[in-house]
Amino acid sequence: MTNVYLPSESQKNLLELARQALEDVVLGIEREKKQIHDPYLQSREYGAFVSLHNRQELRGCIGNCAPQARLFETVTEMTEAAALRDPRVKPVSKKELAEIRIDITVLSPLAPVDDPLALQIGEHGLHIASG
Repeated sequence: MTNVYLPSESQKNLLELARQALEDVVLGIEREKKQIHDPYLQSREYGAFVSLHNRQELRGCIGNCAPQARLFETVTEMTEAAALRDPRVKPVSKKELAEIRIDITVLSPLAPVDDPLALQIGEHGLHIASG
């Protein structure tokens, strides 16, 4: 199992991109896509989950365990999905937009393990497949 390293500046940039995506999708604004030059955000090695909260209330949480795009694209897509398409909650509204806290979890590449009991709750995720 590998750890994900994102420098603090890359973390800040990723959060800013997620905030912009959230505002754009909730307000219905179509803005030009920014050019992203940060090599850490260009990586295609990671999946990501984006969780949205209004105070302590979950307002959306959607992610993708397997990498399918560059990290910044995955986070942008998951932010939009969490805001509008999480079937467990109503879509984020314009009036609550300023109160939304964004949590981003970047996931290391999936790797098989020989001993599932070696996994640590709260640190390791688990993806189970049959067949």
